[in-house]
Amino acid sequence: MEGLIIIVLIIVMLLAGPIIAHDFNKRQNEINRQLVGFIMEHYDDLASGLTLDYNGKTISRYSKLTRYRYCYSYLVMTTSNSSAYYLADEYYSDEDAKNAKLTCQLITALSGWWGIPWGIINSFRYLFSNGISNGTNDDTVGDLMNRIAQQVQQSASAKE
Repeated sequence: MEGLIIIVLIIVMLLAGPIIAHDFNKRQNEINRQLVGFIMEHYDDLASGLTLDYNGKTISRYSKLTRYRYCYSYLVMTTSNSSAYYLADEYYSDEDAKNAKLTCQLITALSGWWGIPWGIINSFRYLFSNGISNGTNDDTVGDLMNRIAQQVQQSASAKE
């Protein structure tokens, strides 16, 4: 009986991460679409150095962005992904960012470490960077604006 309980718990842990990750990833993609839409709509204002209000938060081209990383594994295969961008300067007052961080930590803790070897390596790396470093704080809104401009340019070039 105890062996059956352990097997069921292992199966639940193996499946929980990917199931949570699927829904979480859909929500994060929508959050990113909203942020990118805001940036595109206000591109000129942000490029000129104006500070704007985005969902009750202050945003400028110099605002730091953070993302949280997570992974989940199926024994020999590990999948890594990122949360949406969140304003790093506003982290301590942003419930959405806190929830995203906790969800990334939960997904990674439940099923990230099952994959050999990358699941174990990435799990430690992501749990550490999300927890100690508070995500990957290496982008600004200006960096994201530059990537958007490059994608628009590439898309225009491809149509010609």
